[in-house]
Amino acid sequence: MGQLSDSDIPLETVYHGDRPPSYNDVIDPSSSNPDESSIPGARNVVWDEKAGIVTLSSSLTESPRRLYQLIAQQALLPPRQYIHIQGHKDNETDFNFTLDVTPTLLHLGEDNREWHDIRVVRDGDGQEAYRGAIIPTLHWEEPSSLKVLRQTIDLEDGDENPEDQILLGATVDGSNEGTPTLMGWCERFCRDPARVKSFTFKRELKGFDLEPMRSELRSYLRSLNYRGKIEITASIPNNFITVYSPHWINRLRNNSFVWWLCVLLQLWIVMWPVIAILERHFEVVHSEWRSSREVEDSTAPSGRRKIYAHGRDEAKLADFWAAAVMQLAWDQRDGAEILTEADLTRLERRGQERMERIGRSVPSDRNGVADSTAEDTQASRRGPAIPGVGAGGYDFQAGWGVQAGWGANTHSTTS
Repeated sequence: MGQLSDSDIPLETVYHGDRPPSYNDVIDPSSSNPDESSIPGARNVVWDEKAGIVTLSSSLTESPRRLYQLIAQQALLPPRQYIHIQGHKDNETDFNFTLDVTPTLLHLGEDNREWHDIRVVRDGDGQEAYRGAIIPTLHWEEPSSLKVLRQTIDLEDGDENPEDQILLGATVDGSNEGTPTLMGWCERFCRDPARVKSFTFKRELKGFDLEPMRSELRSYLRSLNYRGKIEITASIPNNFITVYSPHWINRLRNNSFVWWLCVLLQLWIVMWPVIAILERHFEVVHSEWRSSREVEDSTAPSGRRKIYAHGRDEAKLADFWAAAVMQLAWDQRDGAEILTEADLTRLERRGQERMERIGRSVPSDRNGVADSTAEDTQASRRGPAIPGVGAGGYDFQAGWGVQAGWGANTHSTTS
């Protein structure tokens, strides 16, 4: 399997600029899956607990150039790491929101070769992969009809970029065997005469461990004296992109009504094997991102140590987001909003304005003297303060205290 860096994909053919777009340029935080904005006919799906996008756009199965541009663009976009945080008791939700921690977890700059690889399957690489067959194979078998109809790649009106020719080459130095690049695989897919076929691009995130972050965030939420059940999970909404040929079989299999009908009537027992026999799979492009990796270190006991893309481990990442998480939980935020790094400043500013309206900073004791008890000192050690909320757990704007705890289940214990 060949390995490419971001610079091996000619950006001019995708972005018409000198560098790839920034994360915020291509990501719309309000979208549940912003990658779909550049994909014609995109639809969100979840398969085997992995979320992704499918499309049946005929333009992507007929034009190698358009398919190449789509995959090359998507290969530069990272997997979006979401952290879902929910607090509830019995059947009532106290807070429910999502963090998009991607820019604070991954290295998204131009010099990210140590943290991001783009791999393209090559002929003779000794790895099994879907190369246009119904099962993984070691080599691509050229359809007999293509041996007669073989032709050059259509570059659409002759708009040929010299840098594209690097990717259009049939061989690699030192190899006498045909070795396609990304563009070569796009041509193979589009020229394949099979009526039922698919081309899948996959993303993968390595080096991320949710458990330390979950433990830290749970501690911060408990510091609010919250006694309900806390659930913290992770997901990636853009694990894969699959381009299907617009054949009626592919249209039916991607129809939700037909899918459930097959499940309920147990028609899948017949339909699934038939589709498996008919479909020609192409899974030859893989993008791998790393949030951490091991490097050699003679001073470490094991001779190796772990380094992180942003210089912070998962526990410190939780510390970075803690104030916003506590603020949203305290506000009992419940909705589909996705919190991004850009929202952190907004939340801080809102909290400060809240304090200015109230005109107070900490609750006073019965003698009118600011209460700075040992409890306040202990609370300050637990994590970042929430503007407008006293260390003893009193919301000055709402006018209610939670020293006795809030969000407790009626018939169950917290976790």
